[in-house]
Amino acid sequence: MPRRRVPKPKPHVRRHGQGTIYRERDGCYRAQISRRADPKRGSARFDTADAAADWLEREAARLSTGGDFDAERGTVGAWLVRWHALATPSLEPSTATAYKRRLKHFDSIRLIQLAKLRGDHIQTVVAALLRKRVKDGKERPGLTTRTVNAILTPLGRALDDAVRWGLLARSPFAAVDRPKSQPADVVVWDEDEARRFLRVVGGHRFEAAYRLALFCGLRRSELIALRWEDVDWQGSTLSIKLAEKFDRSLSAPKYRRQRVVDVPPSALRCLRASKDAQQPLSLFVFGKPGGKRWAADTLRVELKALCATAKIRKVTLHSLRHCYATLQLNSGMALPDLAAQLGHQSASTTLSTYLHSSRVRQRDAARRLDETLGERVEEQKTVPN
Repeated sequence: MPRRRVPKPKPHVRRHGQGTIYRERDGCYRAQISRRADPKRGSARFDTADAAADWLEREAARLSTGGDFDAERGTVGAWLVRWHALATPSLEPSTATAYKRRLKHFDSIRLIQLAKLRGDHIQTVVAALLRKRVKDGKERPGLTTRTVNAILTPLGRALDDAVRWGLLARSPFAAVDRPKSQPADVVVWDEDEARRFLRVVGGHRFEAAYRLALFCGLRRSELIALRWEDVDWQGSTLSIKLAEKFDRSLSAPKYRRQRVVDVPPSALRCLRASKDAQQPLSLFVFGKPGGKRWAADTLRVELKALCATAKIRKVTLHSLRHCYATLQLNSGMALPDLAAQLGHQSASTTLSTYLHSSRVRQRDAARRLDETLGERVEEQKTVPN
């Protein structure tokens, strides 16, 4: 019986300079790419074709780092990998991680040569992200416009840098119609709901955390990283110097802006009681006996249960910060003072974020104007001719 001949595996077709992927007889995939400085080819084996393609992109970006990036031969995927590596040192670790995750949404255009990338290529990806999809037999909504805009941010920066560094004459991102972001529906308590919550939270193990978020407007990351040495008992202030990141490490607060916030007497008394009850004393205000910090998710779950007990609208830890800003604006706090308390870069950030909270003041101002002008009109009518 003649011996059966096994056909030689065919390579995946790829453009010049992108390397080659072979499927071997055992089902694995071999990726290889030419190295200009070395006549030998670099190669590696992978279980899946996607893993092999990812390795080729990283290897192509690494090889191009030593010289000029060729936009005519280099692909979008290779440029994004290289740009991320170059931009990471100037980014916050959490931002670099988020950018890397968001750039994976552009896998469908990663094989296009950078010089041939057009705005309609990117617009197709945007439409796919917004489109409804079927998953597990059920129709799922597309991503929100806010999420899609966040995904587009690192791509826009990468293409703008390509223009700035002379790789492209113009950015194809300029021809993309970004979806209009709808303002997020933020639950903000009124004064009655805030009072009902404070009655229920009394004596809770995290009462001090919730009071600081509601009375001082601290971010969730700033609450978890707060230390006892940051509390000025005599001056009734907190020094916000640290914040917890996604990987639970500590670094400077958002915008790298350290600040001092005022603490009302009721929240300060609650902090004192919390310190007296913390045995042994931890380095952190919301620390465990072993020295570790409580997770923000634990505070979130407890907060949800407290809202149900108080029979008020459910909010998140960050929503307490919104409640603080809204109540302070409605009580007449100056916008620059509120921006400094919240740690915003400028008062314009505070205004754009909490524009909705001015509705109460607008209504009051309209009523006062109506009362003032209405009285004058009545006086004019009563004056005899």
